[in-house]
Amino acid sequence: MPQGDLDCIRCGECCKRLTVKITSSEIKRILGKGYRPEEFSRPDLALGGFELLRNQSGCVFLDSKKGSYLCRIYPERPKICRDYPSFGDVSCKPGEWTTRFKKGP
Repeated sequence: MPQGDLDCIRCGECCKRLTVKITSSEIKRILGKGYRPEEFSRPDLALGGFELLRNQSGCVFLDSKKGSYLCRIYPERPKICRDYPSFGDVSCKPGEWTTRFKKGP
């Protein structure tokens, strides 16, 4: 599904449910906003590299304002967040959130 085919309703479900891998350059961009690495990242012991931290609500950068969800680092968000949902079939409707990842050939 190409990016743009999904009208974001700011429900935050993608940020609440998905684990986000981050690169060293993405970490540096976030550090440039004044955050410390331990505030937002941790090593991914299973796959190597790093991932964004999560709390009870999802991504540590997810904020809720008046019933909508926003990313506190939107201009510096990781590439996978920028590209979402281009990597799978997504249904994003109020009260329903599913992802069915396509398997490769």
